[in-house]
Amino acid sequence: MNTTPSPFTEDENDLATELFNISMGQAGKALATLLDAFVELTVPEIKLVAAEKIIPTILKDSVFSEEDGIVAFHQDFANKCLAGTTLVIFDDKTKSSISTILGMQGKIETVQEMEFMLELSNILIGACMNSISKQLFNQDMSFANPELVSEGTNLREMAYSTFMRSKLKWGYTLLVKISLYLKNDRFKCDLMIFMSEENTEVVRTSIQNLMPED
Repeated sequence: MNTTPSPFTEDENDLATELFNISMGQAGKALATLLDAFVELTVPEIKLVAAEKIIPTILKDSVFSEEDGIVAFHQDFANKCLAGTTLVIFDDKTKSSISTILGMQGKIETVQEMEFMLELSNILIGACMNSISKQLFNQDMSFANPELVSEGTNLREMAYSTFMRSKLKWGYTLLVKISLYLKNDRFKCDLMIFMSEENTEVVRTSIQNLMPED
């Protein structure tokens, strides 16, 4: 039976937000370097979500509407202390504009579009999670290969097919979410991080260890 973890205290949440903001900044910097453009980021949202509530939470918090066509990738991560998974969601508008965004001449094949999207996902996740691993544990993070979750579906279909309760191995997840944009609106994506109850407590303990003593 899953044990319900306690929500972060205000101080824990503030420090977690600061740490993930730094990590997401690294992801944004990596993306900006690749795209040679200024990338805007939202403030990280950090919340504890029950498995039964994860689908409506994703749909509510996403930068995309439920009916937007999307492409999504997931990638697992782990170090000696922590493990979890990530989800990167792009919309079809970003996918169709990728060659222009990357400064390539002419239209590229669909398979190339997907390869570029996969690489973008890999760069974002790697920069973000390596940064948080260094800050919390002073360790490198290891990664599984990124995998395509959804293509040719809308956000609602992806959420319901991917996050059905029967597929989830956790009762609660620590969900960290950020959105990234280019000013011209040709590019936007959601980056979401999911960690189980046990890993939530690992993060909490590490954050407490970093908090200044009274």
